[in-house]
This record gives sequence, structure tokens and C-alpha cells, in this order.
Amino acid sequence: MRATAAQTAFAVSSFVLLSGLTAISSVHATDISNIAEGKKIAFDRERSNCLACHMIDDGFSPGDIGPL
Repeated sequence: MRATAAQTAFAVSSFVLLSGLTAISSVHATDISNIAEGKKIAFDRERSNCLACHMIDDGFSPGDIGPL
């Protein structure tokens, strides 16, 4: 009986841990997509002019009058 309880506890713990890892990786992929979309908007001078004031990584004309 003890072995069955230990096996059940191990199976449940493994399931919970693996479920959490899957959720974390999907959130991370969404964050990367959001960052890429934000950079695309910030670098597009017709939609925004963020680089006039703000220094952004990989910016082609970083400004110097806005907050960092």
C-alpha cells in the first residue's frame, strides 16, 4: 500500500511540475512576440516617432531628450 501511495504522489508531483513548465514556455514565447511587435511599431516613423526621444536597443537614430 505504501508503494502505491508513493507512486501516486510522484506521478501527481511530476504532472504538476511539467504542466507549469509548459505554461512558462508558452508565456515566454508570447513575450518575445510582443517585444518584436513593439520594436516594429517603435522603429516605424509613419506609425510612431519613438526614436526621436528614446534610446532603444538596435535603434538606428537614438534620441537624447527623453527618459532612458
